[in-house]
Amino acid sequence: MHRPTIKAAIVTMLGLAGAAHAQISFNPINDFGVTDQSADGTWLVGTQGSNIVRWSANTGFETLYVDANFNGSPGISNDGSRATGTIYDSEGTAVPGVWTEGIGWVTTGPIPGGGVPNEDGSAYAISGDGSTITGLAWRSDWRARAFSWTETTGMVNL
Repeated sequence: MHRPTIKAAIVTMLGLAGAAHAQISFNPINDFGVTDQSADGTWLVGTQGSNIVRWSANTGFETLYVDANFNGSPGISNDGSRATGTIYDSEGTAVPGVWTEGIGWVTTGPIPGGGVPNEDGSAYAISGDGSTITGLAWRSDWRARAFSWTETTGMVNL
């Protein structure tokens, strides 16, 4: 096909798609970088500035953690009551953490074999029921290891 023909076909398809899905709209939410959403889309989690935040249309923004470490990626459970991200422990080391509504943050490390100075690991995902966190953790040999975490098992080297 010639370029004008391809362009005309694309414009026609987009026009038809727009007519078929006219109810879809895009609404920017400040400088919110969404990284995950609850199962029904009610809750969003992500970053806003240097913070980990949760958002819903009913409640607006809720800051979950201030001055987070942005290794990893904030995640949220299916019902929006638990979230994960990379936070700092009391000694200033970046660690995976899990936030629970009404409770707050709990750190999940270190992984067996120890961490490296100032960086034990990063959270990347949370299970739908909020019970399992996954991510990457640094061991003392400076090699990253995949891990899973539950309250029962702690951090497990995968």
